[in-house]
Amino acid sequence: MFFNPTPKRTNEDEKVHCYFIPIVEQIKSSDYNKTYIWNFAKETNITRKFYSSPEVLARMESGRLGPHTVLSCYKVSLTEAQHQQLRAVSGRDNVLLGSLNFSCTDIESMIHFIQGEQQEHANPFYEQNTTLTHPACAA
Repeated sequence: MFFNPTPKRTNEDEKVHCYFIPIVEQIKSSDYNKTYIWNFAKETNITRKFYSSPEVLARMESGRLGPHTVLSCYKVSLTEAQHQQLRAVSGRDNVLLGSLNFSCTDIESMIHFIQGEQQEHANPFYEQNTTLTHPACAA
């Protein structure tokens, strides 16, 4: 037979934890459809901060910005196995650290914080067939 059913996803493959990763690069709005802006978290062996919400990220990271700098972050969802690789930052309940990396197809969206407002931009390269089971992942 030529019928090959799509393999079922196992529970360990389900992305159930939503996090926000700050990025320091300044991005032009004309570049949202270019792959390079979705690959800033691709490098391995780099410890990244994972925030539980965009509001917490903005509150904790905005003090580091210089004048005329826009704070941005990626929104990603993690599997349980990925989540278990993160470690807590002492004294900060909403921040975890981890050495996970993400390709352009793993990042759901990018959020810019401009004048107190959040502007979310969907990633055109994100794998649309990825199952998300965490309803609180909406930014």
